[in-house]
Amino acid sequence: MRFKKYHGLGNDFLIVDLRAQPDLAPSPQDPAVVKVLCDRRFGVGGDGVLALLDPVSENAYIRMRVLNSDGGEAEM
Repeated sequence: MRFKKYHGLGNDFLIVDLRAQPDLAPSPQDPAVVKVLCDRRFGVGGDGVLALLDPVSENAYIRMRVLNSDGGEAEM
């Protein structure tokens, strides 16, 4: 799984571009996978995963899904 980790203002997130790896398994959108990735002792560690996806509208360049470290989707 290719990812980047970004830090800012006390938070850190794993960025996974699923446009480049659409059939990635295990999926970094799976809540169990998010929990493992964000675990600071046994995983990469992070406050969450930002999954970059193909847009659903022709008026956008990208779609983003924000997943908290507990595996749940963030409400915006």
